[in-house]
Amino acid sequence: MKEPLRFQLGHPLLIFIWSLSMFLIGCAIGTHWHPSLTVALWIAISGAALAVIHDLCQAFMLCALTAWWIGVHNAGRS
Repeated sequence: MKEPLRFQLGHPLLIFIWSLSMFLIGCAIGTHWHPSLTVALWIAISGAALAVIHDLCQAFMLCALTAWWIGVHNAGRS
């Protein structure tokens, strides 16, 4: 049961668009209670950018952890 390890990262532009749409829906609900369109728009854009940064950092940490694990388990096999 040897399957190759596959890791796939989402496209940053698609993550940004999806996150922006989610944040815009939340900001639209928030502006219904407290109308401030400029603040809501900047919150949505910065939130979407931070979601992309979070996804890239998570991918980097997962790749680093996987490389460390492979290195530890294959250290004595050379």
